[in-house]
Amino acid sequence: MAETERILRWIARDFSAETARAAAREVLRHIDYYARLPTGGSQPTLRGAVERFLAGLAPATLASLAAQEARAVDLSLATPAEERQSRLAAADPKPRLATVLVQVYLRNPDVVAETLDRAGGVCAGCLTPAPFARLTNGTPYLEVHHRIPLAEGGPDTVANALALCPNCHREAHHGQLQARFLTLQPE
Repeated sequence: MAETERILRWIARDFSAETARAAAREVLRHIDYYARLPTGGSQPTLRGAVERFLAGLAPATLASLAAQEARAVDLSLATPAEERQSRLAAADPKPRLATVLVQVYLRNPDVVAETLDRAGGVCAGCLTPAPFARLTNGTPYLEVHHRIPLAEGGPDTVANALALCPNCHREAHHGQLQARFLTLQPE
């Protein structure tokens, strides 16, 4: 059973903890299947090895899963279209599930409200009106962005916040020109 743990550790090292977690879950599914066979058994030693491995893994985070997905998309884009289409033809259309541990900041609702009110329905990034109205209350849909992210120690203050349209908000987090949002001043 040490061999199974060694292989799972290798998968975690060379791919990701989430990939190793998925592989370990598949081993557990195989153990359950084998136990249901007339000639099968419960394989407690193997089950124990896999459960020890899973207990030792750090919980997946949204950031780690997003990074893993981005790497997988980059690899797929670098693959010839014919090869990618062949994989698509054989792919299971049902997505896999992952359990993640999430830490969230409980933002001050007054900072959000004041930032949206200050914007007056206009994006601070592109200076265009909000793209649509919220279904819940009909107000202009803008997203509050912290110039210095809360996760990086930024303050949850109106001075650190901008109201952005969804496109500008994505650019602020993922765009090549994201640095411009650090010094952008609301209108």
